Amino acid sequence: MNDNKVSSSTAIIGLQWGDEGKGKIVDFLSENIDLIVRFQGGDNAGHTIEIGEKVFKLSLLPSGILRGKKCLIGSGVVVNLSSLISEIATVKSGGIKIDNTNLFLSDSATIIINAYKQIDASFEAGLAEQKIGTTKKGIGIAYADRVSRRGIRVCDLFNETSLKHKIEAICSFYNPMLTQKLNEDEIFNELTVAREQIKQYIVSAYTFASNFKGSVMFEGAQGFGLDVCFGTYPFVTSSSTVAGAIFTGSGFGVQAIDKNIGILKAYSTRVGDGVFPTEGNGEFEIKLQEIGNEFGTVTKRKRRCGALDLVYAKQSVFLNGTNQLALTKIDVLDGFDKIPLCIGYNIDGKNYDYMPSCINEANKIKPIYQIFEGWAHQGKTAGCTKFDALPQNATNYIKFIENFIGCKISIISTGKERNETILL
Repeated sequence: MNDNKVSSSTAIIGLQWGDEGKGKIVDFLSENIDLIVRFQGGDNAGHTIEIGEKVFKLSLLPSGILRGKKCLIGSGVVVNLSSLISEIATVKSGGIKIDNTNLFLSDSATIIINAYKQIDASFEAGLAEQKIGTTKKGIGIAYADRVSRRGIRVCDLFNETSLKHKIEAICSFYNPMLTQKLNEDEIFNELTVAREQIKQYIVSAYTFASNFKGSVMFEGAQGFGLDVCFGTYPFVTSSSTVAGAIFTGSGFGVQAIDKNIGILKAYSTRVGDGVFPTEGNGEFEIKLQEIGNEFGTVTKRKRRCGALDLVYAKQSVFLNGTNQLALTKIDVLDGFDKIPLCIGYNIDGKNYDYMPSCINEANKIKPIYQIFEGWAHQGKTAGCTKFDALPQNATNYIKFIENFIGCKISIISTGKERNETILL
């Protein structure tokens, strides 16, 4: 990236299994940012942002769109055009401006055809007891077709002869595996109708990025634990969720990130199946689920809950190159007298300070906890905007997290609203 054009760059990356509250942090920080870029994932991830009485649920649109900022959906994203069109309409109905001056879609992004949902559901059903827990949004199928060079990209929409050949190739590949066959004409009509509604937003990611002047924020989807390389494989998403994916999925070249902010929820949650060392079903976890309203933005599935896993968070910080932390939803812990923190793992009598890559080993983890005194009888963090106003035990909790991970907490979210935030 040309340093004379980009004045600053910030990365926002989830450090857990998603649902850390990235949307609010992006929205909060984007007030002073010129461009927000989404660089991976699809409409299987979601951000819920509350502004006054209005609640916005975003899946493909970068969160900065709510501030009227320029937003780019990058080449690394897989895009269901029907979902994008619907989301644009919904956000517009909430009074937010969206047009070709503030929303841009890379012409090399891969398209999720609606038939991918059918394929996704069929393949997942065929796994029986080995289900991954996919959202059945067609995300994995789209990424598989991308790397198999079968995928349809946004730029392909404008050459109908080539588009028909690509659709034919997809149907020829999948139909022998399916009971309900794909229909080439239906797919073609779906794409050509959608093309007319999104063509105003389409740009060359290279041309756009190379000519852009100003500050940039890169917005991650999901979280580190779902990274296809470093996450709890195979119970992961189909894209790379780590900060390194910025440079393969955005259109901006390799560069130094000025602020690499990792988003860490004050406890742990996970949607779907897979390794989750601190998960529990006791009173602590049940209260977290209820107070934190832990349901998936897109799937509405109940999130599994547990104590904050500092071992995995430290691993995530290293692999993402995180240099600042944003701690979210600490207000959910206001009513607890005792709060556990995971500070180590034990597997077959041996202590570990990292998550093993092998799922067979990771599934045997027994967490080692340190119990902290809560602040239920000292006051509340909810709504606090100054660090000095926090209860003493809350500050003890925050400082322990910082010291264990070895990374400074620069932002603390104490509620859903923009102004319920402590900036250090």
